[in-house]
Amino acid sequence: MPQPMKQPAAIFDWDGVVVDSSRLHVLSWTRLAELEGRHLPDTQRLGSLGLKSQMVVSDLFRWTQEPAEIERITLRKEQIFRDMAREHGIDSQPGVLDFLRGLNRLGVAAAVGSSAPRLNVEACMEVLGANGLFAAVVSGDDVVHGKPAPDIFLKAAERLGAAPGDCVVFEDATAGVRAAKNAGMRVVGVLTTHDRGDLPDADYYIRGFTEFAPEVFIRWCGGA
Repeated sequence: MPQPMKQPAAIFDWDGVVVDSSRLHVLSWTRLAELEGRHLPDTQRLGSLGLKSQMVVSDLFRWTQEPAEIERITLRKEQIFRDMAREHGIDSQPGVLDFLRGLNRLGVAAAVGSSAPRLNVEACMEVLGANGLFAAVVSGDDVVHGKPAPDIFLKAAERLGAAPGDCVVFEDATAGVRAAKNAGMRVVGVLTTHDRGDLPDADYYIRGFTEFAPEVFIRWCGGA
């Protein structure tokens, strides 16, 4: 059984964990490909990769290896995504905002640790009315190495003033679970975009936040 935590802190991936953004990401990548006149590979997993968009452009799509062109394409894609979110709205994952309010009530500090650009996170927070629920936000803009490197989660822990061993990461993507384990943190696998078999290294699994009360989370962190 894991050792009890002194003072647990919670770090949340953004897409797929806090926001139900898969559809908008697929739509924005599709729109981008049309505007750029580029071939778009299978879109089945586009909304739930957990990777920085730069890596999607260069390593997954292999559209270009030119740094300036990667950055131009990435910025265009993210602007399309934000415009769609503001125009059409975006949904939070069921129960997650109430779960976060419960953590705040119990004195558990929470942070965002996301590969997404900070402007995306801030735009979605505004649409959802989620400002004030997080003590810190760490985005893909804040690190050189994205997930599965641990940098995003380690920086989030630092900003919360928490030791990595006292942090629990909520993740829905394979790269994110690996990043959290690489950071020495416990992981709750949120099965919103992937099956349990895709997240074999998670320490605990939930289908969503409607089935996981903050009080249960606290007991689990205490090793009960």
